[in-house]
Amino acid sequence: MTVASNPVLDVIRAEVSDLLSGQSASSIKRTTLIKEILDSILFVGLLVRVERYFSVEISDQTIFENSIITFGDLADCVYGLQLKTSH
Repeated sequence: MTVASNPVLDVIRAEVSDLLSGQSASSIKRTTLIKEILDSILFVGLLVRVERYFSVEISDQTIFENSIITFGDLADCVYGLQLKTSH
């Protein structure tokens, strides 16, 4: 079974790869825990890049309220923020 591509998650994977100096991020799945791949400093760097790329703001409160612990959670949060800003 082929899983449909998620453009937000694909961008997040690319940004993680760049943060990790080109290390392949293809192993990152929706359910991969962020803390398995990134420490807190790299996670902040990822947030800055994602915010810039998608023109959204992800506050600490948003992270907490949305229980962002996996890369899929982050992708869903960004998608939700995009929907809010497009209306």
